[in-house]
Amino acid sequence: MFNQNSDTYRFFDKNLKMMFEKPEPWQGTDIGKADACLRTSMSYMAYGDEILKQGVLSCFTKVLDGDKYYYQGARCYPRFGEEDMSRDQTIIALASLKFNNVEELNDIGLHLKYRLSKRFIMTPALWIWIRMLCKGGIYNTLFGLMELLELLPSVLWNKFIRWCLGYDKQYDMEWYVSVDPNTGLWHNWDGKGWVYDEKSDQNNGYKLYNLHVKRLDEHLLVRLFDSTEFPEYAAHLASWMIYFMKDGFLKKILKKIIIWDVEKQNYLLRMLMDVNVEKDVIDNYKPKWTFRWSNRFNGTSYTYNLKDNNALYNVIDKDILDSVKKRM
Repeated sequence: MFNQNSDTYRFFDKNLKMMFEKPEPWQGTDIGKADACLRTSMSYMAYGDEILKQGVLSCFTKVLDGDKYYYQGARCYPRFGEEDMSRDQTIIALASLKFNNVEELNDIGLHLKYRLSKRFIMTPALWIWIRMLCKGGIYNTLFGLMELLELLPSVLWNKFIRWCLGYDKQYDMEWYVSVDPNTGLWHNWDGKGWVYDEKSDQNNGYKLYNLHVKRLDEHLLVRLFDSTEFPEYAAHLASWMIYFMKDGFLKKILKKIIIWDVEKQNYLLRMLMDVNVEKDVIDNYKPKWTFRWSNRFNGTSYTYNLKDNNALYNVIDKDILDSVKKRM
């Protein structure tokens, strides 16, 4: 449920028209401005409110360049993070405009520079995808071919890497966030070396994640292999890009690849690939800290269930499921 006035984990700033997140104690005072465009765009797809649309559009500034113009994207209004506006922020922002049939999409999309910011440039596939969104036609086929050439090798490599490193197991979501105080935890909280506590009240996912970080810290080969993995957030982005393709052979193949790669409990990505998820499964899903659908519950990430009003208002990870489900 979208709430402009809630004092919750995710909260909306009515002046900036941006969705932010309250930091955990160890995160200092950062409310997530660097991801505000993406988070607000996801909120716009989840809720569709006009003020969220205004927030997304405000992240793109029209810049005059002689007798022409272009749009400069930013991570947060007003013009915060223009120097490192990224591909993922751009993809989800444009996806939210397409999802809601916003007429400004074509003007913004077709007037973005190939160099999105000082730090990031488009890939050829992204450039083609934007034209697919705005123009369709041959760009749909071109994007499908380029995505196939990128996605299939990445997923095959993922299968191999996860098998080698032992990260090919899919843990039950409820078990992952539950606590067993009788099991131990590796930690290096003080930075002085890894310590094992025989009993801990941290959840199972956090215990697995810390063991993962310990392995990365102690084994160069594991660290090198892990760094080559096609991450789950990239699968999330790819799923939205494929979602807007016109139906056809290429889209069918790409959907099968994504389904083959993602976890069975990644409900969002599976629905984007036209896999049915029952309404009662969505209704019973418990909102999580961070964005669950761009993480993998195989020991390489951790999260926990939100509680009370934090689990009621601005729960994008749950409400985006309802929004996509309604369009299936």
